[in-house]
Amino acid sequence: MDNRSTAISAVEVADDRAEITAAVKAAKAFRDKLEAAGISYHKLLTLEEARRDMNDLAHHILLGWENGEGFPHE
Repeated sequence: MDNRSTAISAVEVADDRAEITAAVKAAKAFRDKLEAAGISYHKLLTLEEARRDMNDLAHHILLGWENGEGFPHE
């Protein structure tokens, strides 16, 4: 590597480190907000999975209705 590419690489590494540091800071702040609300990150993931499941269920119910199958209780 020549001096120019070394300098560019050093700048890229510094930029990457700054981005990683900012991301870690944001993640810690988010975790602190969750903990203040009494929710663990694991619980949040569980809730998000349940939300996706409900969204999929609603999607399939609507598809069934559009295809003339009626609603599940019918």
